[in-house]
Amino acid sequence: MALTATVDDYGESHEAAERFGLRLVEVYPKASLKGASAFAVNGHDVFIRGGNVITPEGMLRNSDARCWAEVRLHAEAGFNMLRLWGGAGIPREAIYDACDHYGVLVWHEWWVTGDCNGRGATPASPESDPSWPVDHGLFVRSVRDVVLRLRNHPCLALWCGGNEQRPAPDLDAALRRIFGAPAAEEAEKAPAAAAAAAAAGGAECLDATRRYVSGSFWGGFAKGDGDWSDGPYGIQPPEAFFSDAFYAYGFNPEVGSVGTPPARAIRRMFPDGEGRDPPRLEERAGQGVVDVPNALWQLHCYIPYHDDQGHNHLAAYGRPKDLDEFCDQVRARVRTLPAGGADSSPSSSPSNPPVGRVQAQLANYVQYRALLEGWAARMWTKYSGVLVWKTQNPWPGLRGALYDYWLDPLGSFFGAKVALQPLHAQLNPDAPRVELVNASIAARTVDVAVAVYGLDGAPRGAPTTTARVEAAPQAVAAVPGAAYPRPPPGEVWFAFLSARDAGAPGPAARNVYWLTAPGRPTDLGALRPWARAATWRLGVRQRTGGGGTRGAEAEVRLELSNPHPTVLFWIKLQVEEAGSEGAGEPVAPAFFSDNFLTLAPGEALEVRVAFPCAAAAAAGRSARLRCEGWNIEEAVIPLEVA
Repeated sequence: MALTATVDDYGESHEAAERFGLRLVEVYPKASLKGASAFAVNGHDVFIRGGNVITPEGMLRNSDARCWAEVRLHAEAGFNMLRLWGGAGIPREAIYDACDHYGVLVWHEWWVTGDCNGRGATPASPESDPSWPVDHGLFVRSVRDVVLRLRNHPCLALWCGGNEQRPAPDLDAALRRIFGAPAAEEAEKAPAAAAAAAAAGGAECLDATRRYVSGSFWGGFAKGDGDWSDGPYGIQPPEAFFSDAFYAYGFNPEVGSVGTPPARAIRRMFPDGEGRDPPRLEERAGQGVVDVPNALWQLHCYIPYHDDQGHNHLAAYGRPKDLDEFCDQVRARVRTLPAGGADSSPSSSPSNPPVGRVQAQLANYVQYRALLEGWAARMWTKYSGVLVWKTQNPWPGLRGALYDYWLDPLGSFFGAKVALQPLHAQLNPDAPRVELVNASIAARTVDVAVAVYGLDGAPRGAPTTTARVEAAPQAVAAVPGAAYPRPPPGEVWFAFLSARDAGAPGPAARNVYWLTAPGRPTDLGALRPWARAATWRLGVRQRTGGGGTRGAEAEVRLELSNPHPTVLFWIKLQVEEAGSEGAGEPVAPAFFSDNFLTLAPGEALEVRVAFPCAAAAAAGRSARLRCEGWNIEEAVIPLEVA
């Protein structure tokens, strides 16, 4: 919207331009889900799959570019809501601008959190005070200023009083007034609080277009009545998320898990070397293999990879020898390839096998994919939404996240991205069945294909199964005729699932599982000797005609192919700065259409990547692509970006 004001005879004018949006957001108790709150946008119920973010950055070093990049990462992963956690400050307005742009709803929370006040005194918080903060008038005036600044952003969907805690009664009454509760109603319900709110000043109604709830446990979220009812926060067996007993309520505002970043991020966190040693893996009676972190990893909020059932989801892939193996690094023979392409002839190299294997990122990927798939499996039959705790770090932390502090996506990011595809075929181990999730608001006729391979590359079970499914909008359906793959003990199978609108050209939505025998989720030891037996050359080339630049951002298209009679597992793509020896500095953020990939025998796949190219050299080759994986030779190719 552009406005121009002109004053006759003065020869001056004033112009202003403002972006704005029109939409209707409703938050209402859904009777079929025992009163759990549901969100509707423009008359359509929206199944919420969002993330918790803590913003601004811990040392207030946010730039607009970082704000936009973080929102874009969430949007490209498929998240449709961000909860701006109340324990932090007010984010830069660029966060809201970016959410407007990408169509991401915002749950905005005020500065009240049960982590440091209101819950009653504890050994960790002996000064806890439910009337906090000290100056209620300043609190209300600050809320007023923020509402006036933000209320025109269409992304805003919900105002929330606090995290796991309600504001003091007079503050709660003031917030209700600001968000549309009639003064007479408040005076009748809580006369003392209403009088205090009026005395605080500035509590007139400023936005009655959005719902206000007192806290994240109230109003149909979590249990809805204030009782402690979010979480859990530790790693879970993947099948646990699909169980009806996993979470009792319809909307979980916080559920989280592991988040170990790549080894290079650990080295940046601890630049002097102290604290870099990864957690020790120890056998403990009754607990199985337990990872024990050092004091610095604990300080940075590390979450271990062993669960309550005695399974260690990192050690399942083998015992790592060092930080690189623990976190992510594959060390193998490296091929430097000419710009634009490479041959993909078979190569077996038992005399020079890889000595390291990606581990934490594998566990991260499986964990967050299962979390989001488990919620989708009970879309509208039990759940109306979930918010992952958390999807980013405001400091170099080790608690659950989808990308590290330097905006480099983890395995968890791409596990979530797969699960959040609008059209998604998945395995439900609780049913057990193959099912199709249609998260879009339109009915679709979908072809689903399932193919299963062993480590020898040979098909397992029935040949590729293809079934047609009539998918209702925002619903889950069983795929007829598709059997749930069940390997025998000691074997690992790869199950490739794809979903495509019937008759539609273009790529299908993909999903690949590596499966063990029922009841043995960490029986993955066969993967390590399988990779050591032989490595293979990945076919990789930059497609012509698909590159180019957009402002300061390069966009390229890559074609990956597997001409071999085996599965190529866990292929990681990394854009690096050119010109350095060995592993180069990663270019971040880089926005991949897909990553951490597994290719079936004979399969080819296109991957798109966009990344900043401000430092582009005049020759047009400022970056290179590194390809590494579980059973491939590492390869590096220069990228043509201009």
